[in-house]
Amino acid sequence: AGLAEAIAHARTLEELVPEVTIRAQKLLGARACHVYLLEPGSEELTLRASTPPDAAARPTLGLSELGPELARGGRASRVAVPLIAGDELLGLLIGEGSSSVDLARAVASQTAVGIKKIQLIERLTEKNLIKDFFEDLAAGRTGGDVERRAARLGCDLELPYLVLAAEPADEGLEPALAALLPGSLCDRRGNALRALLRVPSAGPERAVESVRRAHAALAEPVAIGLSSTCIGVATFREGFEEAARSASKKAARSASKRAAPCSSRPCTPRSPRAASRSERCCPPVGAAVSTPRGSRSAASRVGRLSTRSSATARRGPSARARCSSGAIAMP
Repeated sequence: AGLAEAIAHARTLEELVPEVTIRAQKLLGARACHVYLLEPGSEELTLRASTPPDAAARPTLGLSELGPELARGGRASRVAVPLIAGDELLGLLIGEGSSSVDLARAVASQTAVGIKKIQLIERLTEKNLIKDFFEDLAAGRTGGDVERRAARLGCDLELPYLVLAAEPADEGLEPALAALLPGSLCDRRGNALRALLRVPSAGPERAVESVRRAHAALAEPVAIGLSSTCIGVATFREGFEEAARSASKKAARSASKRAAPCSSRPCTPRSPRAASRSERCCPPVGAAVSTPRGSRSAASRVGRLSTRSSATARRGPSARARCSSGAIAMP
């Protein structure tokens, strides 16, 4: 009852996890109890709480090490049970000096449910926060509210970002961007996706290449627009407008190419070879049609962006607060 009550009243993982170790130690009769959690996108479990607090424990455990760790009891000196909600691995519960495997599994099951509930609430809260933050930036608002939201989201607006707009919002695009460009923020609105992509230390060229990789892996055609580099809160309004215009133009161009007939004459092939030519000429409705690249390569456009950024830096802080002109090319 004590564990169930603690799980029900906890509002954050910082409240929940230490309470679980305290109660699990007593329930399992363990010398020490540890809870590890799996961080998003990581291959390691991180120690989040121990009881007693000074109990010796490894700070991290690799997922590959879990095989021999799990559910050892009987003569073993400890028991380790995964925290699983549905089919998702959330973490690991370890009881040192205990052999109560079945009881440990019951504790782990209740704990996993509590952790998942808190994670869902935190994700919903974060999504609403990101939505309000993006609305502020797109409207050109500045001031304390924007700065507080940026701080809560871990977004330093004095670092370089690219604004991305995509339509339609493919399910695979957001997780791909998060994996390729850590620290980025995404906001899905209906059938469209907006994102702030943190520019890595390698520069905007690396960010553009990461977006191309994510774009190429999508199952369905998606129109993607990118802004030029934005630094400083005053630059993001132009960045959002720039990315949205680019995505809309690409979507319209792709739709018109799918709808337009290839010529004034109907395609009436009379042989398999002619049929093949006809299919290449007139793709079926709904088929993906690649958008041709612009007259200049993406590398040259990024090069122009870098040149502008250098020139902007020489003009001083007031010039640096402006967004570099010209969207970065996307295929």
